[in-house]
Amino acid sequence: MNNWIYPFKGRNRSLSCDQNFLWNEGNIYIMDNHRAALWCWLRHIDSRKEYGLFHIDAHYDAASISKTELAIIPDISVISFEEYLNITTYGVGDEELPMIRWDNYLYLYQARYSNQISDFFTATHQIGDEPLRTIHWEEVHMSQLPLQLDELLAGFGKSGWILNVDLDYFFARQPDGYGRIHSQYYINSAFSVIKKYLESGKVICLTICLSPECCGGWDAAEKLCYEFCDILGIDFRLPQSA
Repeated sequence: MNNWIYPFKGRNRSLSCDQNFLWNEGNIYIMDNHRAALWCWLRHIDSRKEYGLFHIDAHYDAASISKTELAIIPDISVISFEEYLNITTYGVGDEELPMIRWDNYLYLYQARYSNQISDFFTATHQIGDEPLRTIHWEEVHMSQLPLQLDELLAGFGKSGWILNVDLDYFFARQPDGYGRIHSQYYINSAFSVIKKYLESGKVICLTICLSPECCGGWDAAEKLCYEFCDILGIDFRLPQSA
């Protein structure tokens, strides 16, 4: 059974806080804007346990949130997705803005729920603010991702893993626009490892983000997403139109 938690709004911009869809099947979530990821994780976490977090993304997604703002964010584990999207702060001239963006939700997870993180690994292009050092984390080199992903998922993660994948990790800006930067073998190997640990039950939540602007557009992001879904064996396709 699949579920459009946030119905598809169309192939519009995503940018920092525009959400165009959130789709779910079991413990797998697919979205266009990564800001939705934290809400998804907390649907599967037992607050009395500790979990590994593996963040695969071109960006760290760990821009800071002020202590004042942190203090007014409610317990995300008990609010609806609409309520989550509508948590706001104030910008220049008291303009009301979304509090949780595609570049700061990981900071919020570390700052608010650090007692639930047993192991933390990142595989990134090292773009943006690094995660908080109050929680030990290690960077996996791009050349080693498929192999180390397999080894780390097998050997760590006390109560299972949160696996957070932004498809922009597999793209980079080229002279004529964005393009994939890995071989099909590399991509298929990484996706197959993820399938292995989903099926074993070690991955308790998988979040997949398209980030169209960082992949060269919706077409490129969707194509890779559908390749991933085919390997995972899930039937996900976006409607032709909203």
